[in-house]
Amino acid sequence: MTCNLYNVLYDKPINAIELDYPLKHLQKSVWIVGVCNGLLCIAIDEDKLFIWNPSTRRSNRLPYCGFEPGPGWYVMYGFGYDTSTDDYKVVGIPCVHDTRSEYDTKVKIYSLKTGNWKILDDFPHKTLLNDDGKFSNGALHWVGRRYLWPSYSWTIVSVDLGNESYGEVPQPVYDEGDKYLTLGVLDEKLCVVCDYRGKCADVWVMKVYGEQDSWTKLVSVPHLTDLDRYRYSFALGDSELW
Repeated sequence: MTCNLYNVLYDKPINAIELDYPLKHLQKSVWIVGVCNGLLCIAIDEDKLFIWNPSTRRSNRLPYCGFEPGPGWYVMYGFGYDTSTDDYKVVGIPCVHDTRSEYDTKVKIYSLKTGNWKILDDFPHKTLLNDDGKFSNGALHWVGRRYLWPSYSWTIVSVDLGNESYGEVPQPVYDEGDKYLTLGVLDEKLCVVCDYRGKCADVWVMKVYGEQDSWTKLVSVPHLTDLDRYRYSFALGDSELW
């Protein structure tokens, strides 16, 4: 379903519109992998993917990527646009639920122009969190967590869609304490929400891509008191788009 962000925040009631997407099935797991230039990449039960234009109702189903994760495994995807080849691409990364494990994983990338999947080099960052890639500055980004018992460190890892290479993005200087990171995109800029458990969540935006000093803290949001109800809710919006 879709509705205007301003209406969500300020107007009542909200007039949401339900969209009938291809391969709709009420008993299957469905989620939006990413949105780029008005196109949506949608996954169904992790093994079915298609790119859909909701304005024209045209869609393109991707061929099966070949991932066969076993028990405890899942596949994370990302969707973005490669300006160097005028091509839309999807990246798939199989992962394991036990984030304390380290494992080698094969990464695949799909080109809408060629209609094929191909294998990239082994992913150099061992543990990723269960979230789809965020597209910004020609690359897809994920949050990684590296265990150094008894603690761990956070990373922001990337896949450049142009040269199809891996990278790591410098992070803001966070406060001390237990934290959880979530990536997003505001006004096409990479942003990170640093959630200090039980306290607040800081929203950072990278004004100049790749430059650590350009990270700017936009706001610090105190936690809601009713955490059992709201702790899984998360949304980012740019006021310039309202």
